[in-house]
Amino acid sequence: METAAATTETRNDAAANARARLMLMRRLVDVVSLPASRINAFERSVVGDLLVDMIRQATVEERRRVSQRLVPLTEIPNNVLRLLLRDEIDVAAPLLEECVSLSDHDLLTCTLCGASRHRWPDCPPSRLDAGGDQCADRAQRSGGGRAGDAEPAGVHSDHGH
Repeated sequence: METAAATTETRNDAAANARARLMLMRRLVDVVSLPASRINAFERSVVGDLLVDMIRQATVEERRRVSQRLVPLTEIPNNVLRLLLRDEIDVAAPLLEECVSLSDHDLLTCTLCGASRHRWPDCPPSRLDAGGDQCADRAQRSGGGRAGDAEPAGVHSDHGH
């Protein structure tokens, strides 16, 4: 049986570990966000791989914070971006709604691979399998779909309105 002091020490250690993990993820995001003039592609890739490993062990709230910190960046490592875009909607939403560096390919991949929770709430359920989701709509709003261009198979931008 543990004593009260040992229990308190265990809780303090757990809290300290959580803070250290969060601080390390913040620093990894800071390094990943450095401009190309300060970090080369190999270094960015290695740090991105480390960040992916950290994200996979993180809580939803920690992953959401990472996602939010990546929003203003123009160079987000692909593996980090894919992982966060396919995560729970609370994690993916900041990137889907605000990140200007997402390409049409990123958004369409999210359309095809994301969960149904990534879809707009007003999208009729019958359209969910047709690709009427948040990613496809964002691709259309970002200028990815130009007038006269054919839409990719299964992606509809009008959401039935």
